[in-house]
Amino acid sequence: MRTDGEQDLVEFAIKINRRACGASHRVLDEGKLRGACGRPYATFDGAPIETVIARRAAALLQGINQAHAFADGNKRVAWMCMLYFLRRSGLDVQDTPADEAERFVLAVVEHTIAFDDMARWIADRVIESR
Repeated sequence: MRTDGEQDLVEFAIKINRRACGASHRVLDEGKLRGACGRPYATFDGAPIETVIARRAAALLQGINQAHAFADGNKRVAWMCMLYFLRRSGLDVQDTPADEAERFVLAVVEHTIAFDDMARWIADRVIESR
């Protein structure tokens, strides 16, 4: 079942990719993008699979990176969608040096970080939005 949150994330992801990639913007698989954007909202038997916001954000980041739904810019889109998801939830990620964020996202892409560690990394940096 598609949610408003999922649809909003799909539209945001496409907008960010278009802005970041310009003329080279291309959606390779919108179905995979929808699936990835739906992960934070996934349910089983009517109950959310993930109830902790950092785990939901990690699922989104991981999902978009693994879906590889765009011709280029997938890591950037995944990071921006994660931030957008957190902000819509009244949260933000504290200032994180770009190289640290890049190492984190690359670890997600290269499967060198476990899901629980992804969620912990996010949780350790989440603050309330100002």
